[in-house]
Formats: sequence, structure tokens, C-alpha cells
Amino acid sequence: MPEEHFGNLPKRGTYASVQNMSQYYGSGIHLTEALTLEALKTLEDPIRRKQPFYLYFAHYSNHTPIQRDERFIRKYLDAGMDEQQARYASMVEGMDKSLGDVLDYLEAKGIADDTIILFMSDNGGHCLGQDKGGEPHTQNLPLREGKASVYEGGIRVPLIFRWPGKAAEGTRLNTPVINEDIFPTILEMAGVKHYETVQECDGLSLARLITAGSKMVAKAQKRGEIATQKEANAFVVPASVSGVDPERELIFHYPHQYRVEDQDDIDFMSAVRKGDWKLVYRMHTGELELYNLRDDIGERNDLAASHPERVAELAKALGDRLRAWKAPMPTVRATGKPVPMPDEL
Repeated sequence: MPEEHFGNLPKRGTYASVQNMSQYYGSGIHLTEALTLEALKTLEDPIRRKQPFYLYFAHYSNHTPIQRDERFIRKYLDAGMDEQQARYASMVEGMDKSLGDVLDYLEAKGIADDTIILFMSDNGGHCLGQDKGGEPHTQNLPLREGKASVYEGGIRVPLIFRWPGKAAEGTRLNTPVINEDIFPTILEMAGVKHYETVQECDGLSLARLITAGSKMVAKAQKRGEIATQKEANAFVVPASVSGVDPERELIFHYPHQYRVEDQDDIDFMSAVRKGDWKLVYRMHTGELELYNLRDDIGERNDLAASHPERVAELAKALGDRLRAWKAPMPTVRATGKPVPMPDEL
């Protein structure tokens, strides 16, 4: 909070204290608004010079500590929310206003149609503590679990592209993608064709998916083939159109213990998704779980026993990728050896 100098009061600073914002100390301006003002200041010079720019704007909101945004909180308290829920809701609205302010700024400068906007969250919502109110492990329903888990509540996040003149507006693409795809996507959008990387690039450019894929969806909507959210979720854009195989394997590997205390649905887990199917590997117990996300987005119905061939296929895919990456694996204290790969159980 500004009256607490964003965590920089004498002898009270922590790793979470926000630096280089002293001009807003004691101002009454919420951190989200202050960051927005500073972000827009950085755009003034390149816009004036008519130069290309890249703005990476990472909001602290909506993250702990959950601190009220006085501009918006009263309506949520009046609606009957408890203090923690109202604080979180006010932070959500504050971030929404921030994004709107950025868009309005681009419009006012006359460059909105020449600017690509990419909005994405880093991980699913935190659901272990009481910071946001409500019952722990339920804040991301109908998705299971949250931040640091390989269940959908931890890895399924918002991803929105605004690419004027290239992407069809108001369309939803159902092709599974992953954060490794963002790097090559931005390079292709910027017209960067010849570049070298120190490491192998694991991701794929989503440029054709966003352009040709969204136009394919828009035509299907116009024909009446996509009228509901369920139909949008089921609509498949083929790789021949998008350049991205909707059945490619996406890997999620969390070989860690997130907190001091054990967390059953979070610690020592890996997962692989292929199309609608997802395999979860519990390293702690050596269990493999199988879910069909089209039918069961909440991952409540484990189908491993009834689809052993699918389990074996996905376990091998996950194991092969982890071995190729030389991925770290937890060590079993009793033996001193790493836990087995999922296809070695």
C-alpha cells in the first residue's frame, strides 16, 4: 500500500517490497494504478519518435498480499462479500481498469490498430491460504486445485491476443498451447525471421493459429456451428490450417515440494496432455491418473483402469520427454535413487 511505501518502511522490507516507486509513497494511489502510470510514461518517447516498442507489463495484482483498492472495494462490501473476498475483487477490477487505460492510451495516440496486445497469466490462482476468503482448494472451481499443481486449476490460464487486421474478433480457439510458444510467436509477429538461440526452442509459433485459425472459427460461428461455450470448446482447428497440431503433447513437470507441509494434489507431480486426454503422474506414490478434459474439466473421474493402452501411451510420451530434457527428479531418501520415470513403473 502507498502509505506503507509498498513494503519499504524502515526495518520492515522483505523480498516482496516493490522498488523504485518512491514518487508514489503516501500518495493514496494503489500500486496497480501507479504501475499503469509508469508503464504509459515509458511509451511516450518511442511513440513520439514513431519507433517500434515492446512493453512487458507484469501487474503485481492479482497476487498476495491481497490489499484493497479503495477505488472499487465499497461496492463489493455492500454486496455482502467478506473483507478478504472484497479486497480481491477490488484488485481484479483495478487490474481490469489498468488494461483499459493502456488500450485507451493507444487509441488516443492513434496507434491501437498497429499494436498487438497479448494478455496472459503466469499460473492458475493460488488456492491454499485464506488471503482471498472462501474455502482453500476451491477458489478455481470447477477446475481442480491451483497454483503449483499440474491439475487444471494450476496450469489452465487466460490467454488473449488482440491483433488488429490479422485475428478475427470475438473468437475462441480450443487448440491447447503452452507458455513456451510465446517466444517464437512474438518473434514471428515482429517479423524476426533469422535468429539464434542458445538452447533448443521447445515452443511453436502461434501466429497462423491466431490468424488463420481465428478466421476459421469466425466462419464456423457465422454458419451457426458454434453457438455455445461447449461447442466452442469442442471445435478443432486442424494443423493444416494453424501449423499447430491440436494433438501435440504438452508437458508439465513439478518435481518439487511447494511448501514445508505436504500437499497431496500439488507436490512431486508431472502431467502430459495430448488432445482431450491428460495423464497425471504422482511421483510420491507411483500412481498414474487419466482424465478426459472435454468430458471432465474438473478432473474428478480417473479413467486409468478402463484405458490402460492410453495410460501406457502417455506415460511413455512423458517419460521420453523428461529423459530427453534430463529433467530433475526427486530422490527417494531410502534408496538415494531418483523416482522412476512414469513408463518405468
